[in-house]
Amino acid sequence: MNLDKILICAETQLSEIITLLNENAVGIVIVVDREKHIVGTITDGDVRRALMQSAEMTTFAAEILKNKDDATPKAPISAQIGAEDGFILSLMTEYRLHQIPIVDEQGRVVDLILLDDLVFESDSQLAAVLMAGGFGKRLMPLTKETPKPMLEIGGKPIMERIIEQLRESGIGQVSVTTHYRHDQIANYFRDGHEFGLEIDYVREDNPLGTAGALSIMEKPQQPVLVMNGDIITELNFRMFGKFHNDNDAVMTVAVRPYEYTVPFGVMETDGVFVKGVQEKPISRWMVNAGIYILAPEAFDFIPKGQYFDMPTLMEKLIEHNKNVVCFPLYEYWKDIGRPQDFEAAKQDVKSKLGK
Repeated sequence: MNLDKILICAETQLSEIITLLNENAVGIVIVVDREKHIVGTITDGDVRRALMQSAEMTTFAAEILKNKDDATPKAPISAQIGAEDGFILSLMTEYRLHQIPIVDEQGRVVDLILLDDLVFESDSQLAAVLMAGGFGKRLMPLTKETPKPMLEIGGKPIMERIIEQLRESGIGQVSVTTHYRHDQIANYFRDGHEFGLEIDYVREDNPLGTAGALSIMEKPQQPVLVMNGDIITELNFRMFGKFHNDNDAVMTVAVRPYEYTVPFGVMETDGVFVKGVQEKPISRWMVNAGIYILAPEAFDFIPKGQYFDMPTLMEKLIEHNKNVVCFPLYEYWKDIGRPQDFEAAKQDVKSKLGK
């Protein structure tokens, strides 16, 4: 394997690490010294946890390694060149790893072995549900005759772009929840054969909310990716699924950073006394990105045939002490909720995404 986009130094900044992870598509970078001895490893999950801890884009790899808090040993796990596949697989199983660096007799990194190299998985362990039943009222008049997921960006419907991503991620079964202008969606995608996967439809007689439609589906046997049908993103669904499994989650919620700059000086007061002032402070939050993974267990908490949304499901799961975790996005993401979002997404697809 070519290691050019995998090996980094301790001074590599988080912004470049994210770029390399997107380019190398193996979910890991290896921190090495000048002689290419392993200092540590930084995975896609490590980066997302660092973002949740408010890491800046200028944060060095060394600082990310220092703050890692996981179940893996602090000393990086590696295998000697020439090691048997069975031994490497046993290391991956023992330490729940998806990648193992290979080193030579001097301890220098010479290769990287992936779990996919040793265990062939023909299909993703995820099924998917696309929520496509909304009226798209904020996009009127664009949605007067066309359901929002069928609006075209770059010459194809938004939902077709999502379905292509799902197929490329190995997802072979997609359920689409519909209400407004069901026939337009069903007549375009049909059974999904032309798009390389299987599609079925869950038709809502009345809108049931972002989670309610799941109650009229059969309970799944595997985790389910649930996504709004009007989102343009470069999210790696495989990494999303891995993160969900690694955290033993019942529900995983994709989140993205949102900032607001107060356009005034904010006064800190104690009664009438001024104790300090912050000039145009920035508030930061993580906001819901409308993409989820639900374990089969989560479906037990959704009432049958009632209006029910995802935030309420989160609250219910938390109330019952179930693992609800968040997955910070650093990839491109755009929710097509308003006309200006639609226009921006068209420009982004044309220029940034190059599709």
